[in-house]
Amino acid sequence: MILEWKPQRLLTLPAVGPMGNSFLFTPGINEMPDDVWEDKVVQATLKSYLDRKDIVVRNTAINGGPGKPAKKVTTLKDLPVNMAVQAAKECINAKTLQAWQKIEARDIVLKAIYKQLEEIGAPESADDSMALPDEGSEE
Repeated sequence: MILEWKPQRLLTLPAVGPMGNSFLFTPGINEMPDDVWEDKVVQATLKSYLDRKDIVVRNTAINGGPGKPAKKVTTLKDLPVNMAVQAAKECINAKTLQAWQKIEARDIVLKAIYKQLEEIGAPESADDSMALPDEGSEE
């Protein structure tokens, strides 16, 4: 689930979700695994933040077009290019950006991820073999 944490501070949810792991919200875009998001305790914990619009759910589904069903959005790769680039620009969580980097195949989106990692001063990837896509290639 792609979520936006609006306050300019960190929020840690201790021991959330089925695995009992903590979850850190950083200002801007965050991605919470669906199994954690759907947990009843997590929903109860987040209710006040959602009611105050401190947390905003971003794009749960994308219109499939005329006669086509909506497509469920669970991660960055499910978003259209323009929305994925914008989400990458709004994310300051290095772990989230690096996770997106591993699953994203679109050059334009990968460039936005690399640029954002550079902007926040984080390593581009734990995997040194990943290279920045060429400037001339686009999808």
